[in-house]
Amino acid sequence: MGRGQTHPDPPLTGMELKNYLFFIYWIMDEYCLKYRAYNRSNTYDARKMRKNPTPAEAKMRDDILRYRPLGYKFTRQKPIWSFIIDFYCAKLSLAIEVDGEIHKKRKQYDKERSCFLSSQWISIVRYWNNEVLMKVDKVYQDILQFIKELENQKEIL
Repeated sequence: MGRGQTHPDPPLTGMELKNYLFFIYWIMDEYCLKYRAYNRSNTYDARKMRKNPTPAEAKMRDDILRYRPLGYKFTRQKPIWSFIIDFYCAKLSLAIEVDGEIHKKRKQYDKERSCFLSSQWISIVRYWNNEVLMKVDKVYQDILQFIKELENQKEIL
């Protein structure tokens, strides 16, 4: 090596690699995942949907998410990329979707949307309207369980 040149860093191994990956994950968690890109044309639609929720969305908001399960805040009708998510928690990167009858006809669209959101490190939980309206306690317990699993995954990294 000539003057002023340094040796390349050796490849990371074992604990160094784990710490490096944790640092990268922390950076993504603290910055990238908080500020999601979105299509500005969806802002108007999201605002309109917030003002006129479906009965199931209103029940989810009033009976479950208003009380911040395990201390996490959920935003309603959150624009992310070209989609509008029913409920979104930025800290967990968790999307909760409440699906009605129209989703029975849009299975392929929902599958593509879920694949895209998953590729952006967003976890997705889906409930049917009748589940939220008729079994609100079960849905609440299910959401708590899912949040605890996400917290455990973060601790492992």
